[in-house]
Amino acid sequence: MKHIIYLLFSVTAAAGCGKLLDKPSPTDRVATTTIRDTDIPLLVRAIYQQSTNNGLYGFYVLQDIMSDDVTGTGFVDFESNNIPNNSTYVQAAYAQPFKGVFAANQVIRYVEDKQKVTVLGAAYGEALFMRAYNYFRLVQHFGGVAIVNGTEPMDAKPFRNTEQEVYEEIIRNLKTAIGYLSDYDGNSLLPSKQAAQALLARIYLFLGKYPEARQYAQEVITAGKNELEPNFGSMFNDNTTSKEMIWRQTETGDNTVQNGLAIVYGPGPTSKGRPGGNSIWLDPDLVSKYETGDIRKAGLYDSLAASINKVVTFLVKFKVSQKMNPTYPILRLSEMYLILAETDARNNIVDVTNLNLVRAKRGASPAVVANISSPAAMIDTIEVERRKEFVGEGLRWYDMRRLGKAIPWLDSKMKPKGYQLLPMPFNEIFYNPNTTPNPDYN
Repeated sequence: MKHIIYLLFSVTAAAGCGKLLDKPSPTDRVATTTIRDTDIPLLVRAIYQQSTNNGLYGFYVLQDIMSDDVTGTGFVDFESNNIPNNSTYVQAAYAQPFKGVFAANQVIRYVEDKQKVTVLGAAYGEALFMRAYNYFRLVQHFGGVAIVNGTEPMDAKPFRNTEQEVYEEIIRNLKTAIGYLSDYDGNSLLPSKQAAQALLARIYLFLGKYPEARQYAQEVITAGKNELEPNFGSMFNDNTTSKEMIWRQTETGDNTVQNGLAIVYGPGPTSKGRPGGNSIWLDPDLVSKYETGDIRKAGLYDSLAASINKVVTFLVKFKVSQKMNPTYPILRLSEMYLILAETDARNNIVDVTNLNLVRAKRGASPAVVANISSPAAMIDTIEVERRKEFVGEGLRWYDMRRLGKAIPWLDSKMKPKGYQLLPMPFNEIFYNPNTTPNPDYN
């Protein structure tokens, strides 16, 4: 069968098409019959570019801003958990991952249809990983979305799959990808076998499948390819060589901002070496949880927030980018150790060993079993550790949802529980009547 890869969704087209195969014509479809094996490296490169093209910078931060970790006067709709369905950030959060899915489908379709798995296994593994990761971004933001595989007609108006079906698809992709990806070799810009295992561990933790989460976190650690980083701040440089960084993404496109996440979270002004919008800062309760000797405190900076005329604490762990394509941390080894600690507690075992491995590297005092009254108290302890460790890295809203903290947070702002998810973009609903709104959004 002749397969053509289409951009199916109106919102995707509206968000703009990135370069594919150095601007082929037409730019939104490439027939598998015209692809050659030698084209695959370019098509794989296109997956990364389509996944982040001028978009990752805008929605990497959204769910942290929705959470209790950060506050401020920037991203007001997300800070107040009252997000309109015509938000440009919502459209980008929906369109960009789907463009990455479409680009990945192109490689997957070619490899499978031409039975080239033996020859092009590495590219196949990368495409499966990126397809899974992009769907993970979509399901975390929007819940169930349409699962597309690259065989749909141009005028397709697909229905949404259930959230469970999307997670099942992600897990299938990742498990298959593991068989084709190489071990981590120090290059955290490329997905590895350990990256796929780490993402599976994160997903299973969210789904409450704790034995599976523990299995994959343990496999990452046991492989011995990664190690905890004693110099915490070094991981957030664009040129990091830290072995703790399992996988990170690079912003692509022509319109990226040189200073990356430093702009979102920083206090400014750039003239004093502190770039930033001076509009997003950390919650005081989180700041108070860092001990004096904790080296992660070097990523905190007190400065005046002009909009409220008050000294607050800004997050400055993200270093000023030296290039137009900054990188973003996605998977780190410390998360795997904390997953082990939490899944033990879920099994009624209070074991501080893995928690203390992370705390020791960060200069924090060791946790003492005698001070932890129960497995539930251990989970609370790990939650605090995750907040300190991953602030600004897009994990807090994920944690609040799975730990039952998101709904009370929304209640405190008099918002309905459906607002745990972003609204489906207006354009998508308008042009595709089979796309239903998310609950509590009219």
